Amino acid sequence: MDKRCICGERMELRLRTVVFQRNAEIENVPVLICDSCTHSEVFPPVKACLVNLLARLKAEPADRILVRFDECNEIARLIRLQQKQRISMEGVRRLIEERVNELLDTLLLAGSLGDEVWTAEIQDKLTELTDKTLPVAISS
Repeated sequence: MDKRCICGERMELRLRTVVFQRNAEIENVPVLICDSCTHSEVFPPVKACLVNLLARLKAEPADRILVRFDECNEIARLIRLQQKQRISMEGVRRLIEERVNELLDTLLLAGSLGDEVWTAEIQDKLTELTDKTLPVAISS
């Protein structure tokens, strides 16, 4: 990925912990970071999911919350896997294809069992991985 910062330098995609309202920590959030000027921004393909998660956390106040974003977002899951295994961005494309195929197989199973909740969860995951902004963000 070759995203440029507002200062003109190259931004790196990293997984970071986001702290929300001092009591919620969200680990493994994909964030673009500029080492030159320290500007950072949430990776665009996961932003909507993160906003939805923050809204849910705000509605359910608790003393201390720890959430692993890669467990509730398919893109974050694949980025974490990519960084852990140190594979290329082409490898990420293959990971996405493999995960989509795996989810499609699981969708068939959920449908044959008539499990509507499971089917909806799988469809949400597929939507994350087939979002039109993802290929652009990965290749840019």
